[in-house]
Amino acid sequence: MYAASAARLEVLRTGGPQTYGYVEAWFAGSAITVTDENGAQTTHLPLHSDGQNEVAVDGTAPGPRRTLSCTLAPQSGLFDVLARLGVTLRAYTAVRYLDGSVETEPQGRFDVDVTTIGYAANGTISITAPDFWQRIVNARFFTPRAATKNATARAQIASLVTEVVGGTVTDTSTSTATVPAQTWDRDRAQAIQDVAKAASIDFYFDRNGNPCIRDVPVLNPTGSVLTIDASETGILIDAARERNRQKTYNIVVVTGVAADGSSPFAPQYVWDNDATSPTYAGSGTGSGATPPAANTAGAFGQRPYFYSSPLLRSTTQAIAAGQTILARVTALESQLTLTSVPAPMLDDGDTILVTLPGDDSLSVGVTEVHLIDSFTVPLVPHKNAMPISTRSTRPDDTSGA
Repeated sequence: MYAASAARLEVLRTGGPQTYGYVEAWFAGSAITVTDENGAQTTHLPLHSDGQNEVAVDGTAPGPRRTLSCTLAPQSGLFDVLARLGVTLRAYTAVRYLDGSVETEPQGRFDVDVTTIGYAANGTISITAPDFWQRIVNARFFTPRAATKNATARAQIASLVTEVVGGTVTDTSTSTATVPAQTWDRDRAQAIQDVAKAASIDFYFDRNGNPCIRDVPVLNPTGSVLTIDASETGILIDAARERNRQKTYNIVVVTGVAADGSSPFAPQYVWDNDATSPTYAGSGTGSGATPPAANTAGAFGQRPYFYSSPLLRSTTQAIAAGQTILARVTALESQLTLTSVPAPMLDDGDTILVTLPGDDSLSVGVTEVHLIDSFTVPLVPHKNAMPISTRSTRPDDTSGA
């Protein structure tokens, strides 16, 4: 979660001071100045309050982590200004306190691709802009590219990224996985995604546009960053729970593939060995070269998920990758979709507590621990709420309120 002051968190629950969002356009290192509705000069682009103005954040799939959608009110010459090659957008949410001070939360930096600018008959301009991940997608290899053999996956990703965006990569990962000899054809973005998945790490551009590497987020029941509830000062608007077993698995079977087509190690199995879990797959240590006996599994039975990668070189790497995947595929057992008062300081991968409202269909008085997968930050918050999708890696990690 982005650092927020105590005053900002109080506003979240009690309201009062003005909350708003804005977008700036930058070119050649400077913010572009426009004229507002009162004739004054400002760097805030003229958001059309009835249009789509939001930042969608999604950590569940490869690609841009943040995507900006905004609708701008008619203004002479604005389309041509934004269509210039090299223009970037910066989105913010803000609170203006009664003393006139302003606290802001950056919501991402985005590249404007001229093909995504729509010019409507009424003069409004609609823009959809991805974060800087698109630069990685565009920077395909000119010729086949060899990996740096035995380099750590973290170092390999950082190298592939900084070749495109320069600077340094913020790296908080603990992975020690290394990269085997291999060659990539054209797709730089796919190479980064493959290395990251095999090493159980997550690469993305953060809300300030900085490239980051971290461990894949997992549920942290003792480290929740925010409680979303329906109390007198709560911020929960509505919620819907789901128990979906169609894509739920409780055993991950991991194999490697060497350059000659052979396997560098025997298949490794990672499974849910928590006897109290509804997806209990069987007894044992939870990982190893031998799967648990099917007759020791719980009522869910055994459902294997298969994963293979040429980047896996050892059983240690295979088990680490399997544990990361297991946390995701068992998590689908418990999902929650909710709408809250806009809390733009949240990030994907945050652990939150959700206390469900007094409705029998939602289990009265239940508090669940959930991991944020995706959400949408409204830039006109007084008109729009904030939808959030979550999952729980421990479906029954609940308590009575």
